[in-house]
Amino acid sequence: ISGSSASPNGEWMGLSTNDAFEGGRVVLVNLKAGELVASHEFPKPEGQEQKPVIRAVSPDGQWVLTGFEHNGFDRVGAMRVTLWKVEGEALQPAIIWSPFDTGSKEWHEQDKSRVTWAGFVDSKSLLLQASGFVVKWDLTTGKPTYQVGLESNSIQFLGDGSKILVASHQALGVVDVTVGKILFYKNINASGSIDVSPDGKRILVHTGDNID
Repeated sequence: ISGSSASPNGEWMGLSTNDAFEGGRVVLVNLKAGELVASHEFPKPEGQEQKPVIRAVSPDGQWVLTGFEHNGFDRVGAMRVTLWKVEGEALQPAIIWSPFDTGSKEWHEQDKSRVTWAGFVDSKSLLLQASGFVVKWDLTTGKPTYQVGLESNSIQFLGDGSKILVASHQALGVVDVTVGKILFYKNINASGSIDVSPDGKRILVHTGDNID
């Protein structure tokens, strides 16, 4: 398994596999029923092609987002993400785009444009993170609705999915995903292990020497 992502409500999970000899596969699983719902297979790679990695699954189980593993031979390809629509037992590509593309041909700028995390707020809106920014996209208009400047090593939904926890080597932040407001921010090394209480109100952070 090269990647996995559960929907914020915990009802669906997407998985991706990549094999140098057999090709790749992206699947959607219904966790409540324990059933494979839909899938898409990628052919055996012929060279340095990008390898798809699952990024996010919508709460209604109708949309799946994939990105790509980092590949030094194809940085332009690494900037792209694909939005898949569930149609029967198949995943069909609906949109392929580079949401953070600056148009630069410099390799370090292209690396900054790679989507490193994604999450569906609902079936019509999507959070994408790259290079210190979390951006919410309206999938009905194809336009961003807000941008939050937070660097992250990891992001996760809290409680009912209305907030996200953004953690990095420098800080810890909690963001209301509906309006993009930072509700909590603390300068702390939050790059270690983090745990959140079931109600989403308490956060435990291992900072290396301490537990806060």
